[in-house]
Amino acid sequence: MSDNQFAIDITVPQSQLNDWVMLIKGLCEGQLGAYLEERLEAFNPKALELMDNVLDDWLAYSHPQFFDFEQQGNRLRCQAEGPTGFHRDLAVFKKVLELCGATVNFQDNTLLDE
Repeated sequence: MSDNQFAIDITVPQSQLNDWVMLIKGLCEGQLGAYLEERLEAFNPKALELMDNVLDDWLAYSHPQFFDFEQQGNRLRCQAEGPTGFHRDLAVFKKVLELCGATVNFQDNTLLDE
């Protein structure tokens, strides 16, 4: 795993599992713009507000890649890779995921295990 590659490993409420699977699979298919905005707003409009500047940067400059979706029950995982400094964007993304009701699982090399 490179310095700019992270694992996103979350546990989501069973009642929202299908919505979360669609969100993470969409990310892995490169759907970042309106798709991600709609999904985040459906979970929690405050999450979209927090993510707004990061999402603008992702679309305009950094173009992060999400890939290798995995699911075990209500635990979802994928890889994320972006340019230098991508970890700062992921710090915001972690807060957004938590605002939306996900629990970020901490392991080595996972999403900002600080």
